[in-house]
Amino acid sequence: MDYERQLLDILTLLNNKVSEGDAEKANTLHAQLNEYLIQWCESDSPPSQTQLKSVQKHIADITKSAESARNEVQKSLLEQRKSKQAISKYKSTKP
Repeated sequence: MDYERQLLDILTLLNNKVSEGDAEKANTLHAQLNEYLIQWCESDSPPSQTQLKSVQKHIADITKSAESARNEVQKSLLEQRKSKQAISKYKSTKP
């Protein structure tokens, strides 16, 4: 079984789902990623330190992307809320 190839495929899909904002599918892929990583580590040919570092880097990059997307959504929601509050305040000054 080519665990490295499967993990890289899952990481690519996970990155795509994070980019699309599909949190549900990303969670499913994250769980699948964990399962494959455990299987690989417990297999007859476990990953080398270099391979694990590569997987770790991919995961860190995806996490950074997800956090950035989350921050953008939060910023957008906050701006929308402030706009609604300003509109409500303006309307309340009209007789």
